[in-house]
Amino acid sequence: MLEIRDKKMCSGCSACASVCPEKCISLTSDAEGFLYPQTDHSRCIKCRQCLSVCPFTNPYKETNPLRSFAAKHLNSEIQKKSSSGGVFSALAERIFAAGGVVAGVRWSKDFMSAMFDIAENMEDASSFVGSKYLQAGMEDIYQRCRSYLADGRKVLFTGTPCQVAGLKHFLNREYKNLLTAELICHGAPSPLIWKKYIEKLRSDCKFTELISVNFRDKTEGQRSYHLCVKGNSNKKDFQSFSQRFYDNLYMKAFLQDLSLRPSCYDCAAKKRRSGADLTIGDFWGISKYYPELDDDKGISLVIANNIEALNFLQTLETVSLHQVCYEHGLVGNCMIEESVAEPPNRGSFWRMVRQNQNISTVLWFMTRPSLKQCFHDTVVKFLSVCGLLNLARRLRRG
Repeated sequence: MLEIRDKKMCSGCSACASVCPEKCISLTSDAEGFLYPQTDHSRCIKCRQCLSVCPFTNPYKETNPLRSFAAKHLNSEIQKKSSSGGVFSALAERIFAAGGVVAGVRWSKDFMSAMFDIAENMEDASSFVGSKYLQAGMEDIYQRCRSYLADGRKVLFTGTPCQVAGLKHFLNREYKNLLTAELICHGAPSPLIWKKYIEKLRSDCKFTELISVNFRDKTEGQRSYHLCVKGNSNKKDFQSFSQRFYDNLYMKAFLQDLSLRPSCYDCAAKKRRSGADLTIGDFWGISKYYPELDDDKGISLVIANNIEALNFLQTLETVSLHQVCYEHGLVGNCMIEESVAEPPNRGSFWRMVRQNQNISTVLWFMTRPSLKQCFHDTVVKFLSVCGLLNLARRLRRG
C-alpha cells in the first residue's frame, strides 16, 4: 500500500487515488495547503496499483528533444491574451476541428483556487488560457480523459510535467488519439498561500466580488508583465489592482521558491521524463539569439519530443513556427532540465505563515532584499546615473 514518508517523494499528481479500484485513497491537504494521498487501510486490498502508477516509484526514462521552435499565434489578440505566444490556443483549435476535447486548468468561480476541467469548444477552452501560479486540483480528470479516449475522440491534455506523468502512468498504455503538452514549470506554489493572499487583496481593495485574475497581463510588454486583478466594489462597478511581477509579494515568494511544493526541489519529471509529446513555455532570452522574432508581445518555445508531435505541429494553420536551436531555448528555461534549489529560509517562511495572520507581512518580511543586495542595487543605480555602468562591467570582465 502507498505511504508517503517523505513529502519530497509526492507531487500530488493524484494518479494513485485515481487508479485505486476500492477508492480507499483520498487526497488530504497538509499544513502547507498541498494535497497528499491518505489510505484507508481497512479497505485496502493490497493490489499495489497505487505504487505501479506513481511517477516517483516508476519514473520514465530521460528523453532527448526531437526539434525546437519559436512560435506565436497569427492572431495578435490571442497572442496578447496568452501568457506567451498563444500556442495552446493553436493546439486547441486544431483538436476541436478534429472533433476532440481539451483538458486544462481554469479558475474556480471565486478565484480562490484552480482546477482541471475539459472543454469541447474554444469558448469553453478560453478559461484555460493564461498561467495560474498555484497547484491545481486534479479532481477526476484522468478518468474523464480515459473515457473520451476510449470513445475514440482526440484528447489534448496540458499540465505540468508531473501532471502529464500522472496521466500517462494512470492510462498505462499508449493512445494514438492522445496529445500531451507539458508546461515548462518553475514549480507548484501552495494553494493555501494564494488563498490567503487573494483574500487579503480583496479586503484591501474592498472588492465585493472578483471578476478576473491575470498573472501575466502584457499591457506593458512581455518582459514587464503584471499581476492584474479586477473586481466590483461598493463604490464602483469595476476597479482593478495591477502590479509588476517583480514588485508583487505573491510573485516574489513564488520566484524565490519559498511557496513551492517540497517535491519541486527534486522533480521526478524533469528532462522530459513526463512522457509528454510536447514541451511548451515562454521563450525567455529570445532577443539574444533571434532578435528579429522578438516583439515583446510573447513568443513561445515549443519542443517536439517525438515524431508524432512534430507531425501534429506541422498541421497547425494559425501559428508561425521558426525552427531554433534547443540549447538557445534552454538558456532562459533551465527549468526544463533542472529543479530549483530549496531555499534555506523555507522553514522560516512556513513557520511565519502558521504564526502570523497577516500574509502580506509574512511575504514582505521573507522576500525583502538582503543588505548585500541593497548595497549592490545602490551602487548599480549610482553608476548608471553617472554613465559609468558599462565601463564598470567591462572592467569587471577584465
